[in-house]
This record gives sequence, structure tokens and C-alpha cells, in this order.
Amino acid sequence: MKRLLILTAIILSILALVFTAFVSFDLQQINAEAFPILNAVSKTKPSFDVRYQLNFTATSAIIGALLVSNGLLILHYFLRNMELKKFNVQQAVVETQAIDENLFKEVEPDTVVELRNAISRYTPVANAENYWQEVLMFLCQQLQAVQGKVYEVQGKTLSLSGTYAVSLDLGDTNSFQLGDGFVGECARLKRTFNLDDIPEGYIKIVSGLGNSYPTHLLLIPAVSNNQVTAVVELAFFKTQHPGAVQAVENFLQEQSSLFQSNHAEKEL
Repeated sequence: MKRLLILTAIILSILALVFTAFVSFDLQQINAEAFPILNAVSKTKPSFDVRYQLNFTATSAIIGALLVSNGLLILHYFLRNMELKKFNVQQAVVETQAIDENLFKEVEPDTVVELRNAISRYTPVANAENYWQEVLMFLCQQLQAVQGKVYEVQGKTLSLSGTYAVSLDLGDTNSFQLGDGFVGECARLKRTFNLDDIPEGYIKIVSGLGNSYPTHLLLIPAVSNNQVTAVVELAFFKTQHPGAVQAVENFLQEQSSLFQSNHAEKEL
């Protein structure tokens, strides 16, 4: 409806301009041909020339007022519309931020909060030989992983440094080169791999009740000073919450820094 009113006002303004130009041109023609004769006939009243010019002036004033009012109406509408749009956009941004923050607080499960609290209380072991084994045990217990491995990085080789609920066969691979397999790629790219629906048989768990196959695999590098010191591999029957994955990433970054410091002290 508002757009129709604005369009009508614009059309009326254009018609008013055309009419004014036409009357002005016609007046000039009449003034040049007929007004000298009519002015000579009228003696007692104002000449027709003067009266016509007065009417034309009044008509022009009315048309001008119409043009100005229409212009002000259009300008007011557009300014008001711009202010409303700006306000709505700002309000939408504020409401979206508030909703996102509330959703993050409400959706985050208690297990993530408990994991962060447990991480804040964790005390690293002093023995460098069992360092990553203890880190792996802690993470598997807190995350309820069904299986876990940790590989320590030595140059371009990742050697198995600790296991959790894993029965190693003679044919199992205990080391990877940088870039080989998921473990090697995790170390090379220095990024987390969160794999869902992994192929059946990729990881096998053997227990007294039979065999089972996890469906989710999480590989997280322990990075400090842009250097990978270890890669942790965890297997689950369900996917992990993003908040838990981020908490583990931060935890492994801290442990990597402590491990590098302890290793440097021992070399000295």
C-alpha cells in the first residue's frame, strides 16, 4: 500500500510538471497574439492580461506546493524506512547473539562441564616414560572411550607409546611415518580428525562377551610451539560433543608444552 501511494505521488508530480510547462508555453503564445487586443477593449476593469497572469500565478503556486509536498512525503518515507531497516538489523543482530549464547549454555551437557573440571585438577606425572600413557588413561576414563592409543612423535616417526583396552596382535602396526594413515595425517596437518561411521572392522574390541566394533574415532594431536609431540587416538560407540573435543584439544596442548619442557630439562 505504501509503495502504491509513493508511486501515485511521483506520477502526480510528473503530470504537474508537464501541465505547468504546457500552460507556461501557451501563455506566452496568447500574450504575444491576443492580449494586446483584449487589453485595448477593457477600460474600467483590470485587463484580461493582468487577471490571467494572476490566475496563472495562483495556479503555479498551488502546483508548486503540490510538488513540494509530494517531494517531502517521498523523502520522509525513504528516511523513515531506512531508519526502521537499520533498527531492525541491529535488533536482529543483538537478539541472534543473545540466542546463540543462551543455546550454547543450555545445550552443553553436564559431561562437558565435568570434563573441564577434571582437566583443571589433573596433575601430570613426573616420569617421562609413562607420561603419555597416563594422559591416555585419564582421557579414556573421563570420556568413557572403549579403546585408546597414543603415539609419540620422534622426528618423522610416530611410535606407539601407550594403550587402553587394546590387545595387540603380532601383525598390528606399532609405528607410522608422518603422513601415513589417519595417525600420520593427523600429525602432519596438526589438526583433529573426528570420524563418524568408520568402516566395520577398522577397530575391533575383544572381550569375554564377544567382539564389537566402535563406530566413532577421534584423533587429536598434542601441539605446542607449532610442533606435534604426540597423537591420541580414541574409539567410541557414540559421537563426542564439540565442547568435549575442544576441551581435550586444549588439554593436550598444555600437556605437550609440559612434555617439551621436561624433555628439555632432562637433556640439559
